[in-house]
Amino acid sequence: MKTLKSHMKKYGLRVRDVSQMTGIPIRTVNAHLYGERQIGAKSALLYADGLGISLEQIIKDRVA
Repeated sequence: MKTLKSHMKKYGLRVRDVSQMTGIPIRTVNAHLYGERQIGAKSALLYADGLGISLEQIIKDRVA
């Protein structure tokens, strides 16, 4: 997921940080980052709320 990767790089976040901020398990965050799993609606909302990423951008990444 391009948006998540760039957000992590911009703010110096590690997978563990993202997991703690969103409540999404580390293994799932990794799976999303490496394209092993698609981001579902619940995870998209958690990323948006926990990291301040636009839900619209997350959805666009998922569709692209």
